[in-house]
Amino acid sequence: MESPLSHPAMISLSILFVALYLVRRALLGKKRKYPPVAGTVLHQLLNFGRLVEYQTELSRRYRTFRMLTPTNNYVYTVDPANVEYILKTNFANYGKGTMIHDVMEDLLGDGIFNVDGAMWRQQRKVASLEFSPGYCATTAASCSATRPRSSPAS
Repeated sequence: MESPLSHPAMISLSILFVALYLVRRALLGKKRKYPPVAGTVLHQLLNFGRLVEYQTELSRRYRTFRMLTPTNNYVYTVDPANVEYILKTNFANYGKGTMIHDVMEDLLGDGIFNVDGAMWRQQRKVASLEFSPGYCATTAASCSATRPRSSPAS
């Protein structure tokens, strides 16, 4: 049986692929840093009975980590700097997307926790009025004024 590398076309293709790889690597510069892969669907199935504990253990070990599935790559983080970056500094880049919206629509509808873009900004504007300092103080005062006083236990 003849070796595939004895054919000039195979040798040329191999050299071309290596050259393309090296050029691409040089143009991209530094290698991107990704969070470590901490689990896959198999790991989740093996720990299904204790999934919350399993993910808590992972988050203690790796403050930010990836879980791989056949169709997606999920990033989990408990690092306060990353959470602030995602929820405040660069919120617009971290949309939920149509998959999350479609899955959660029956539970959350088109509320602030399930929409992106203009709909999210409109929901946030409405919600921010409810959480203004004046509104919170007025609500707290009216709740404490109408709350029945409990008698001390005997």
